[in-house]
Amino acid sequence: MGPESEDVLTSAVNLADIFHADLRFVYVVPRWDPRLRAALSSDLSDQVKEIVKAEIVKSRPASVLQDPQVSIEEGEVAEGVCHFAESSSADLVVIGRGSRTGQAERLNTNTYAIIRQSPCPVLSI
Repeated sequence: MGPESEDVLTSAVNLADIFHADLRFVYVVPRWDPRLRAALSSDLSDQVKEIVKAEIVKSRPASVLQDPQVSIEEGEVAEGVCHFAESSSADLVVIGRGSRTGQAERLNTNTYAIIRQSPCPVLSI
C-alpha cells in the first residue's frame, strides 16, 4: 500500500465506525497460470492475505483493524473488486483514485471501470 492509501483507509474505517458496518478488504492479483494454481493457490493466497493484513495493520495500528478481513480475487482489478462486492453483498465500495501525478481531476482506468461496473455505490477518495 502506498502513502495515498492512508486517506482511503482512514475514510473507510471512519465510515464503518459511523455506520457500525463490517469492513472488508479485497486484494486483486493477476490471473495465475492454471498449472501454477493447482500447486500454489492455497499457500500463495494465504501468504498474500497475511502480507496485505500486515500492511493494513501497520498503516492503522491504533484502529480496530488488528485482524482485518481480507479476500483475494484473481483477474482484472475492476472485475475482482466488483465480483467481491457482489458476492459479499456490499453496501458501499470505497476506493482510491489511483496515483496519477498532476491529474487529480481524472480517474484512472481501474477506478472508472469499478464505478461503472459496481453492483453498489462507490466512494472514490
